[in-house]
Amino acid sequence: MLFSCLLSLTSVSLAWATSFKVGGYTPTAFQNVSPNIVSSNTVPLTRRSGSLSHAYLHAVRTRPEVDGTYGVALLKIAAGQVFLAPITFGTETFDAILDTGSSDTWLAGSGFECISLANGASLPEAECGFGPTYSISQTFKQIPNENLNISYADGEVVTGIQGTEKVTLAGITVKNQQVGLVDFAAWNGDGVSSGLIGLAFPSITSAFMGTDP
Repeated sequence: MLFSCLLSLTSVSLAWATSFKVGGYTPTAFQNVSPNIVSSNTVPLTRRSGSLSHAYLHAVRTRPEVDGTYGVALLKIAAGQVFLAPITFGTETFDAILDTGSSDTWLAGSGFECISLANGASLPEAECGFGPTYSISQTFKQIPNENLNISYADGEVVTGIQGTEKVTLAGITVKNQQVGLVDFAAWNGDGVSSGLIGLAFPSITSAFMGTDP
């Protein structure tokens, strides 16, 4: 009896699903399904630990409350570690953090100002923990009247200028990619990564009009 009822319900469901129309119109696909293509362009990843941002997320995942804020359980990713990928600005290659939660790609610029996360006091550059810094190349062009200003959930902050540069990632080169050049940072780096590769939607960019971030 149970199986008969289930079969009857399944038949009704299939009949309803196959005859369903939206507003009396049966939609059709715009184009055929694209074939699967294996690309030779890949991003080599390097795992790093010690990121303050990921330590904070790990704390949210393992505790029901952080600084008075309650959150749901988060999926553990590489035990709180981050992944770095090589990216080339002009002719120089750097390791940068891959981040799917932000949309701006930036590097720390040579001579940037490092400040303390705790009290805002000026610190030596090495205290921010960046890898090699980027020196403006001949292919970099500053975008007038536009700046970069990003604040991350863990309190880290970077500001700087915006420009276009020839950027290569995974063997793909974009000649005039918009990027950020950081000249002021409150950062807790890993001593290897020089910046961040933002892979999120452009609509959440932290590029702003004006010259004062």
